[in-house]
Amino acid sequence: MSLIADLIHLPAEMLRVFVRVKGRGHVVLVSDAVHLAGMPAGEYELFGARVEVHATGKISLFGTDLFAGSGHFLLAGVENAARHTELGLEGAWEAASAAPAKLLGIELPSGLPRVGRKADFVVYTPAPRAVNGQLNAVFVENRL
Repeated sequence: MSLIADLIHLPAEMLRVFVRVKGRGHVVLVSDAVHLAGMPAGEYELFGARVEVHATGKISLFGTDLFAGSGHFLLAGVENAARHTELGLEGAWEAASAAPAKLLGIELPSGLPRVGRKADFVVYTPAPRAVNGQLNAVFVENRL
């Protein structure tokens, strides 16, 4: 089951229920973030349509409640799933990385990082209570 865990598409209570019912390993975190994600609240144009970015990160067709995409990146969904479900941080990362890779038939390297082994990882600072922590670095095969 794929879930957009931005707390706009699904409130925290529903996210918690879906994760509990499906269980770890059966949830894939996704995002429908558009290029306006992270922009300040205000009026913008998106694919020729007038839209509004709300302070909450919701993006809607201007003057309506109709979704026009998410203003939160996948990292926010990872943080939300870690905070509001029993997945915890490890399970939430798995739901945004290993679970979709498995679903798509992509084999990921196994085992923990160690000296001499190439590693792919991210370094980030989680937000204290809100969404959208700070992505600090992305390493792919030991390269920044």
